[in-house]
Amino acid sequence: MDDAGVVVDAGHVVDATPEAAVETPDADTCLPHRPPIMAATSVTIALHGVNFGDHFPDGGLYANEWMDLGYNLDGLCTHTTDTNVCTPAQNGSRVVQLDGVNGTDNAFGHVVLAPIKQLVSPTFFATSAVFVDITDGKGIIYIGGAQQGLSIPVAEAAVSSSAGGGGTFSGIIQTAAFIEEVRATAGRVNGNLCTGMGIDELLTTMLQSSDIGADGAQIVGAACSGISIGLTFVTSEAGSPPSPLPNPCSQ
Repeated sequence: MDDAGVVVDAGHVVDATPEAAVETPDADTCLPHRPPIMAATSVTIALHGVNFGDHFPDGGLYANEWMDLGYNLDGLCTHTTDTNVCTPAQNGSRVVQLDGVNGTDNAFGHVVLAPIKQLVSPTFFATSAVFVDITDGKGIIYIGGAQQGLSIPVAEAAVSSSAGGGGTFSGIIQTAAFIEEVRATAGRVNGNLCTGMGIDELLTTMLQSSDIGADGAQIVGAACSGISIGLTFVTSEAGSPPSPLPNPCSQ
């Protein structure tokens, strides 16, 4: 660490300077856990031992672990009663805007993870290969196997690594693109999931899970168009994601 509080690690530049306290509308004070500042380079890495937020390191279930995964992406510490953020899409509940510890934004772990596991596969995330490809904060996160992967555009993407080899990934999933990827992945698992009440309900849940703008902005009155995501990993290495099969639902 130099005098400016910057750590250079495997091509990543991390702003390690403590954030100033942010006052929320309901007079609570928190110290936002802001994401690292990525170097202006491209990086593609494979993540191993990934925790999406539904279990302890030993595998035991923990419903609120999502609250500790990721970073504060919007600089706010948001509660379910706050209105200084975007509006939930399609009459969704403001429960999705609830932040974790120190304002951590992770709607994916909070409200998206469980319904995908329930409809697509309960082991989908537990057995997933996860890759991230980042260039100047924009990237792709690939989740899944060679035949059933989700390839999701992500904004405000950032990866930080610890001295022990593990680290944290965070970003904002573009909801519209995510919905199409979920439909395709469900169809690869089971062709009957291309249409029907089950997949329609899941896609509506995805839309209503949006908690932030697709570009990271919180615009009051605008419909939320992005889903925050945070996860941790044990190790990482250079790697390239496999190419998934064509979407059977579009044929």
